[in-house]
Amino acid sequence: MKKNVNIGNWRLAWMENAAVRENAIEFKCAADVEKGGCRVIDATVPGNFEIDFMREGLLDDIYMGTNTVQTQKYENLHLYYFTEFIYTAEEGFDANLCFGGIDTVAEIYLDGEKLAFVENMFHAHRFSLKGVKEGKHELLVHIIPATIYARQFEIPAMCWGLKYNQDGIMLRKPGSMFGWDIMPRAVSAGIWRDVTLNKKSKFDFKYVYFGLDKRNVTENENERNVTENENEHTITMLFDASVRPEQVFKKFKFVISGVCKDHSFEHTCIHTGASGYINFVVKDLLLWWPRNYGEPNLYDICIKVYDGEELILSKKMCQGFRTLTLEHSDIVEDGGRFDFIVNGVKIMIVGTNWVPMDAYHSRDNQRLPRALELAKEAGCNMLRLWGGNVYEPHSLFDFCDKNGILVWQDFGMGCHYYPQNQTFFDIIRNEAEWLVKNYRHHASLALWCGDNEIDSMVAGMGLDPSKNIITREILPRVIERLDPYRDYIASSPYISQK
Repeated sequence: MKKNVNIGNWRLAWMENAAVRENAIEFKCAADVEKGGCRVIDATVPGNFEIDFMREGLLDDIYMGTNTVQTQKYENLHLYYFTEFIYTAEEGFDANLCFGGIDTVAEIYLDGEKLAFVENMFHAHRFSLKGVKEGKHELLVHIIPATIYARQFEIPAMCWGLKYNQDGIMLRKPGSMFGWDIMPRAVSAGIWRDVTLNKKSKFDFKYVYFGLDKRNVTENENERNVTENENEHTITMLFDASVRPEQVFKKFKFVISGVCKDHSFEHTCIHTGASGYINFVVKDLLLWWPRNYGEPNLYDICIKVYDGEELILSKKMCQGFRTLTLEHSDIVEDGGRFDFIVNGVKIMIVGTNWVPMDAYHSRDNQRLPRALELAKEAGCNMLRLWGGNVYEPHSLFDFCDKNGILVWQDFGMGCHYYPQNQTFFDIIRNEAEWLVKNYRHHASLALWCGDNEIDSMVAGMGLDPSKNIITREILPRVIERLDPYRDYIASSPYISQK
């Protein structure tokens, strides 16, 4: 069971970088902001500071003409978002504070004490509230100017990118925000996704992840056997759950059921422990198909776990079942191929490249529904989510699940050769783990791709793209570990070696 409460009523103050540096001002709470004499305005969260400035008359309409150029004079601002919230503990629940997205480099303070430092716009940040007392609490987020922060790092000779967004190489921020052929320079800042107080039952599933074996595999005691029956499909449920300490080594009864249209299945088994995998066979399974090839069938799944007669865990979810393989050669040549095979059938892809909905990403969701309908009206059965963008919300994937639209997901890297050092490896690994864990359950997700056009850029310099440790080692290992049923390519276009 989950309970999410949105934290609102934010205020925003700011100070230019020079003043902060010379006066050594460090704001940790609202009282510090007041003493500092900053101007304070109401803040929109989710939001971007430029939109608040526009409302207050500090900026002309940034969506008109070349007015967005005015925003560049504010790239050196230190921003301070602050609010209060009420926390009440509940027995049987763990609580955490979740920032869906902070753009980009920030210090987070809870009641004047530093809670965390973050430097990645792409993914959510969660912080446990264990030990926090009940009552009113104050939250302050100090957003540091991203490009100024980035300049503290030495940029190695090999780390180069497009001339107009070179300063974005060291930041986990969409490259398109620094200017692109399709985008203005809008190096924004803000709390661009929801901030929520989340409560989750201490004893619940950590994750449930389904795969459809490309072979028909059945589980018979300690053996795994392949069946030749085309009307039977083997589903694998991988999972991990939190249970009470005294239950860890028990045998549990699992009841897994699913309903889609007039078809249903139910599988009951005994499983030792609260993690692992369960294989089971379903006859006449309604497969999920991309558009033009069949129905995007989705099952309403219910998973129940019993300790004896006591129901201890229960989870409901929506799930499509399909096999999907990318069969490709390394280079484009006579006899080469790049084929998506879904449920054994080669698919003719009708697709589009998906780029940012808005230069100011807090407004992406306002434009998302219409853009998805346009893709559907155009007959698309694949969206390629471009590496110069942010990672889109689950609502996009839910739409694609329901409408039979495959999703090609780039990791957030494009047209730069990114740092090949341990610090950057760790940042990318954490980001990739968050992304894969959060999106792997979507039937529409067809492929993970390391980046946009970096292989071809490196090869164009006369160098070997296969030496990119990020796309050849870090990312494929994350996917192999967390999403073994899905394919991966290192770059688009992909070049195997020099």
